Order: sequence, then C-alpha cells, then structure tokens
Amino acid sequence: MNTWERQSWLGAATLESMEELNEEVLALLKAQCQAGGAQLPLIQDVSDLLLNLDAASMRRAAGSAVLLVDAGFADGSRWSDAIVGGVNDRRCAAPESFFTVDAAVGVMRLVMTHAWHLARSEPAAARLLLGLSATNVAVIGGCTLNRLILLAQSRAQWLRPRWEDRPRIWRDLLRTAAEGDTGALERLRVRGLHLLAADARQG
Repeated sequence: MNTWERQSWLGAATLESMEELNEEVLALLKAQCQAGGAQLPLIQDVSDLLLNLDAASMRRAAGSAVLLVDAGFADGSRWSDAIVGGVNDRRCAAPESFFTVDAAVGVMRLVMTHAWHLARSEPAAARLLLGLSATNVAVIGGCTLNRLILLAQSRAQWLRPRWEDRPRIWRDLLRTAAEGDTGALERLRVRGLHLLAADARQG
C-alpha cells in the first residue's frame, strides 16, 4: 500500500473498489483501441501506450485516485433531468458516442452502481473521486439502484474518458505505469485529485 493510501481518510475498501473499477475502464479503452475503424483523437494518441501495457502496468495505471471515466457527473441537470423527469436528450447527450464496443454498457452499469453506492455512503468521496456535483450526489443517491441501472443502460453514450481533450495526462499516466515508478505514480494520483477539483470549480 502506498503512502497516499495509508494516509487517506477514504479507507482501503473505497480505494480498492476504485482501482477495480478503473481496471474495467482501462480494459474498455483497450478494447476500443482494438476495435479498428475511425477512432476519436484520444484513442489515436494513447493507443500504442495502452496496448503495450502488461497486466501489472494496467493495475498500476488503475490505481489513479479518481475515476478515469466521466458520465456527466459535474452537470447539475443531466442526471436530475433523467431521474426526476424532463429529459432532454438532445441537450444532454454527447455529440457522438466515444465507446462503440459492446462492453461499454456493462462498464456504464458498474460506474453508476459505484456512483450510487458512494453518493449514499460517502458523499464527500463521490464528489472527490467521481466529480459528482452536489445536485447529482443528491439525485443519484436518492434514486433506486434498479431504476438507475435501467437509465444508465440507455445512456451508455454519456460515458467518456475523463480529460478526453487532455491527452498528455493520459500519456503521463500510461508511461509512468509502464515504468513502475512508484513516486511518480503517487504524484500523478495527487495531480488527478487537483485536476478534478479544478474542473469542479470551473463547472
């Protein structure tokens, strides 16, 4: 266990769950890299790095302190509209799906199950690690899990890599994971938290 984990108020179980979820996210990204055809810019930028990671390196990359995908968690109205009513998919939906592989729906279910659990049990962690707005903590935590999963399955197009437009962050993470530099990895974890907090302040 690294220094950041030992000092964290979040607890080992929360961090372990985040790591397991990020492993699924990285596997999804890898599957997208292997899908062929036209790919969005981030995949083109990181494909070589990601496809060359071995299992140990993937595990290290998954140890990021924050969730490596987003599903509109900072948007104060997206999930509120979907859950409470007044859905406006033309306004909320991404212009095109990032993930085209079938596994995206399963990962979306896992992401929303995790979001629901943290919103109910550790709302501060939901905001810190997933980037949920205060509104989305309330509406996601207040929804039944079954209903949330049904909504999530029909909105897998909302699932996108975090920092999609900042490929350098991804390249730094994947290169550092491949090199196995524990000090650099810990600095990247802290950087990820700072970036997510900055994004939340701007949102």
